[in-house]
Amino acid sequence: MVNKTYIEVKAKYTAYAFENYSADMSVEEGFKLIWHKIAEFKLQECENAMFLAQCDNTPMIDEPSRIEGIKHLQPLLDLWEKGKKQNIIKPMSDYLLYAYAINPLSFLMISQKRGSFTLNETHLDEAYESAWNSIKVIK
Repeated sequence: MVNKTYIEVKAKYTAYAFENYSADMSVEEGFKLIWHKIAEFKLQECENAMFLAQCDNTPMIDEPSRIEGIKHLQPLLDLWEKGKKQNIIKPMSDYLLYAYAINPLSFLMISQKRGSFTLNETHLDEAYESAWNSIKVIK
C-alpha cells in the first residue's frame, strides 16, 4: 500500500513540476521553470512532499516502485541529457545532479515546516542560483 501511495504522490509531484514545461525550451529556461515548480510543490503541498522525502530515505519502498518513481522524472532527466550534450550541464551522474540541484529544496522545506527558517522570494532566488551554479558548466 505504501508503494502504491508513493507512486501516486510521485505522479502528482511530477505532473505539477512539468505542467508548463516544453522540451523546446532552452536548458536553462527549462531547468529554471522545473526547479521553481518543484519548489512551489514542496512549499504548497508540504505533506505530500514530506511523504516523498521520507520515502526516498526508507527501505519500505521496493525497487520496482523506486524505478517507477524515477520514470516520472524523465522530462528532467532528458533535459539534463540535452544539457550535457550541449556542454551546459556538467557531465555527471543524474543522481549527483539531483542531489545538488533538487534535494536541497527538501532541507529548506523541512526547515520552514519546523519554524527554524522562513523562505521568502530572495531566499528562493538565491537557492535557485545556487542549484543552477552547482550543475552548470563553468565557461
